[in-house]
Amino acid sequence: MECVLFDLDGTLIDVRIYRDIFPEMKEKLMKRLKISEKGLMQKARKLGFKGSFFDSGEFCRKAGLLGLYYGTLEKRLKSVNALNKEAKKIFAGLKKRKVKIGIVSNSMRKTIILYTKAYGLKPDFVFGIDDADCLKSTKYWKALIKKEKLDPKQCLIVGDSYKNDIVPTKRLGFNVFHLKPGLKLSEVLVYPR
Repeated sequence: MECVLFDLDGTLIDVRIYRDIFPEMKEKLMKRLKISEKGLMQKARKLGFKGSFFDSGEFCRKAGLLGLYYGTLEKRLKSVNALNKEAKKIFAGLKKRKVKIGIVSNSMRKTIILYTKAYGLKPDFVFGIDDADCLKSTKYWKALIKKEKLDPKQCLIVGDSYKNDIVPTKRLGFNVFHLKPGLKLSEVLVYPR
């Protein structure tokens, strides 16, 4: 493989970090917006979120409050290691083989970069929803292919979401590694070459 593309959330990063910062973000949002919890939930519904738990980063993006979100996330990253414990070893092994590494995500580009800096990851490129102007879909993956000039047959997608990471990329000719529960990220290093 010439290139390995890693999904961010659920593959490289433990998504529990988002649940962990949610109560703090909820309090900060209520204070900043000067609304009650009920008012915050109503605003969340107006922005298209369902239920009592919502993506606080996406909420802040839609509400024009990204500074509040990134300040909170950056602070949390200094005290919590949400990185998959095998990620640095895998990046080093791939770099040794001179394999191009990308991080692809439904997260915003700034979020991906924040994680790479916080955890010392050095991908060759990152690609987020703001690069494709859409969530992971065939359109997203085609935009990635075009921007990074990738040959899908020479790339391996590593992701935890069958629907977002595996199905559309397989259709486009990418090699895939579905990180199902119980599999270790280090198994990527022994993936057929």
